[in-house]
Amino acid sequence: METISEISIVEEHNNLFEGINKAETREEISNLYQGVKSFKDNYSEIDSVGANRIYNQYSEKLNNMLETNEEIYQEYNQKLEEVKNSQYSFKGEKDDTQAVNSKVLQLLAQMPKYVTQANESLIRNNLVKEVKSGIIGSKAVLQLLIYPAYSGLLTPDIKTRALNSSKSEKQLKFEANKEKAEKELSSVVSKAYMRGYHLRKVAKRVNEDNKISLWNNLINR
Repeated sequence: METISEISIVEEHNNLFEGINKAETREEISNLYQGVKSFKDNYSEIDSVGANRIYNQYSEKLNNMLETNEEIYQEYNQKLEEVKNSQYSFKGEKDDTQAVNSKVLQLLAQMPKYVTQANESLIRNNLVKEVKSGIIGSKAVLQLLIYPAYSGLLTPDIKTRALNSSKSEKQLKFEANKEKAEKELSSVVSKAYMRGYHLRKVAKRVNEDNKISLWNNLINR
């Protein structure tokens, strides 16, 4: 007949065994460690096989979680880099270089020789009008802003609008999808990194406790 102490050991062993098997998150595996360590410390002399079985099961599960997490981190970090490095292909789009250059010359011809406080507002309004006209006008305005005399005429908001208006619907869709993918992948990579960080902290604690346990066993022989 089993004693109360033996029943307690069996129940604790089974609870830890089941908990380790079910652990899926770094919080769950981390929270189990103190119980696993206490079980080994308290029952090693009574049931060394059972104590070591639980401890080894825990260590194996922790290592598997670390390896799986590292694989996830590397896989999604590579995907993130691929998305970041992806570039929109202008292949198939109409070459509008000549039309843009022609518009730039037209705008330069319309511009006063000097930008003054009196004509600055008129020039700005004309440039905003070209931005609103579409892709060709927007590209021409962006090229015109390269010239120092006109570079400060538009606010950052208008410059951003000109940049967006200079792109085709296809390019805008590509960039929107790229931004969305970057955010999603960055989130996965960030979570995997932090999960790995906390799992490594647990593994470090396990290794340090193992060293102390081995040392104590040696000096107590």
